[in-house]
Amino acid sequence: MTTIIDSGKIMEAEGMTDPEDEFADMTATTEPDEGTMNFHVQMRGYTMSDFETMVVHAAATQLLGGRSFQSEIKAEAANIASEKVSRELSTAMKDVMSLTVAKRGNEDVTLSKMIGMEAKDYLTQLVDGQGKPTSGGWGHPDGVPRVQYLAGQYLRENFAKEITEALKAARDDVKAEVSRKIDAAISEERKKIADALGYELKKSR
Repeated sequence: MTTIIDSGKIMEAEGMTDPEDEFADMTATTEPDEGTMNFHVQMRGYTMSDFETMVVHAAATQLLGGRSFQSEIKAEAANIASEKVSRELSTAMKDVMSLTVAKRGNEDVTLSKMIGMEAKDYLTQLVDGQGKPTSGGWGHPDGVPRVQYLAGQYLRENFAKEITEALKAARDDVKAEVSRKIDAAISEERKKIADALGYELKKSR
């Protein structure tokens, strides 16, 4: 049986430090039972007021035991503040991205559109094998769009092992198939030769 609270703890909580203060000698205990509030009050010479105080303190102790409401309140406050800041930033970003930064004929070019156009120009620009811009021309093979170069570079850097193993497996499969066909062809020719020799031997007899 576990003690929830006793008279001494209640007297401390109530600030009853005067030797003349009296409080009934009681103990609140509980049997282990998860998910329920369950306590037993044992009393000797109690008053109704002391009994009520004991019940209130025992219930509060069991209900709040082990929980830090201060930290929970701080965490929730931080979440609320974070959500509010995110909303404010989102609104501010929309305002900034909608600012007109240039003109294209009679059309206003916003910051958002300019970033999109710059990104498109960057990704579609032709580059050579080293990723440097190229315009092609005499003695210079045509390049590839930068996005294609970047994608190929990423694949080579991050999947080099897998690509090498896949190529090796493909080569091994091709070799095995070619070897099988060669062996089959040789066997077929040997059979033809053997059949021909056997036929000649029969004729000579």
